[in-house]
Amino acid sequence: MIITCKNALTYALALRLPPQAEYGQGVFFEEEAMGPLTIQDRIERIEYFLGIQGLEPAAEPVQPSIHVIIIAVCTSFGIKEEEIKGRRRIQIILHPRQIAMYLIRTILGTSYSQISRAFGLRNHATALHAKRQVARRMEADKFLRDKIETISEAVQL
Repeated sequence: MIITCKNALTYALALRLPPQAEYGQGVFFEEEAMGPLTIQDRIERIEYFLGIQGLEPAAEPVQPSIHVIIIAVCTSFGIKEEEIKGRRRIQIILHPRQIAMYLIRTILGTSYSQISRAFGLRNHATALHAKRQVARRMEADKFLRDKIETISEAVQL
């Protein structure tokens, strides 16, 4: 079976599914038609889905990691993992890449050198710059701040 996810919060909740399930990107919840779903609504939907499949939720949700944060950011912004780790510097890829670096640093406390290596970079300066840029943009942009907080909450469930 393939479980698909529309956004970072749904992805993080889908991590509660047992290892027998496979994950992909796409649409799992039709949120536009039904309006915004709360975290509890999403948990109930996942539990219902598991029940009709005869499966039990995973005993422990997956702990946040560099990979989980990258996938959550990619899912939230609708880009591929290869793009976020690539060298292209167009804004639709660069901003999510910087956000992923920011979240990895703030949630996991990962060193800038390790963050840089996770993205295939040579030194820590790009990761340091990314964290500073995102922090600066968050001060001025409430929508961005809310989006980053949603992703952060999702990966730390």
